Amino acid sequence: MIRWLSARARLLRIAQRGDRERFLKLPFTGCDGLPKTGQAWVRSGLLAATVFVPPNTGQAIEMFVQAIQQKSALRERVLTVPTSIPQLGVLKPLRMT
Repeated sequence: MIRWLSARARLLRIAQRGDRERFLKLPFTGCDGLPKTGQAWVRSGLLAATVFVPPNTGQAIEMFVQAIQQKSALRERVLTVPTSIPQLGVLKPLRMT
């Protein structure tokens, strides 16, 4: 079972009857922003948000071709920019009651 699901399930198991509703409202976030998992869980409400790191194969091939064409060395390190799902401006502030 995925860790955040395990954590959520454990919280619900140990919660007192009155705390259960409070725990159900806790926003869980993830780092699996793939369309069929993390993004689907955000759409269904299981996750409040997730992080998507786009595939970097295309970027790597472009860098490799550019290095060959320019007869230059490849950069040792290139960062891939993650995105938030939903976008950060859409996320609501957490209000604990």
